[in-house]
Amino acid sequence: GRPALVRDQLFIGTRATPSLMPHRHAHALALDRASGRVLWRHPIERPVAAGRDANWGIDASPIVLDGRVFFGCVDGRVLAFDAD
Repeated sequence: GRPALVRDQLFIGTRATPSLMPHRHAHALALDRASGRVLWRHPIERPVAAGRDANWGIDASPIVLDGRVFFGCVDGRVLAFDAD
């Protein structure tokens, strides 16, 4: 998905694809718009029921609404964080 930009913060989500990058991790992140510095990071754990080659992590563009940022996950969950 595409990142979401609110004032000076950029919100992005990543997905892990073990068959392409076996040591990659999935995260929901907020970055400082000017410097690119990570403001916060929330790791997305691999689901227990996921197969060896299964993808996990963020599967949609983040949405910012009423001071919160929402991330849609591959496994159907929606994560919500304060956008401030």
